[in-house]
Amino acid sequence: MFFKPAPKPQLPSPFFPWIEDEYTVGIQRFDRAHQRLAARINDLHEAMVVRRDRTLAEAVFTKLIHETRAHFVDEESILTQFHFPDSESHFAEHSDLIHEATEFLRSYEAGTLSALVLLNSLKAWLINHIKNSDRKYTSFLRRQRWSG
Repeated sequence: MFFKPAPKPQLPSPFFPWIEDEYTVGIQRFDRAHQRLAARINDLHEAMVVRRDRTLAEAVFTKLIHETRAHFVDEESILTQFHFPDSESHFAEHSDLIHEATEFLRSYEAGTLSALVLLNSLKAWLINHIKNSDRKYTSFLRRQRWSG
């Protein structure tokens, strides 16, 4: 009689898998920050969807907003220092996201916004911002001989 070994349990794939080639801007400092934000969105998914722990989810979401603000301050400081020509609209996007994320948190706390809508919105925003806004400053900063 032959026994088949039990299959190894597979870990679920993360909600927001970091795909290096797709999401990098080519500046390590900002790429690491973006990767941390994606990881925090994964933590939020874990708290909201897997564990269904509202208290933990609210704490993780608050931390995500705080870390996002810190990243934006860092990015804005560098772009201001080098006089990035599109900084006004870029910074407005940052401000809009912080406002939107804060409203998402309030709606989630009030029970009027589903976890998946919130998570998918945050993920889509970050991907879109990296690919369509942040990549615009990469060549500019390289021409300034700044690599981060």
